Amino acid sequence: MTPLVNFPDPAAGTTSARPAVSCTDTELATHIRELEQAMWVSMMQQSTQHREHLRDLIPAQRHPAGEP
Repeated sequence: MTPLVNFPDPAAGTTSARPAVSCTDTELATHIRELEQAMWVSMMQQSTQHREHLRDLIPAQRHPAGEP
């Protein structure tokens, strides 16, 4: 029988028991790299969205002629 592991279920605010999965160190390293890449892409997308949102909120600075 496969052992069960409790995983968080944020949507439900609980945990759910799921079968444990075994893998080799190489497979685990690959999964970790894929997760890190997905998290990095997500953070970059959120950063861009926040920057665009702030740009929309902050009025353009107008400088008098001749000033930088």
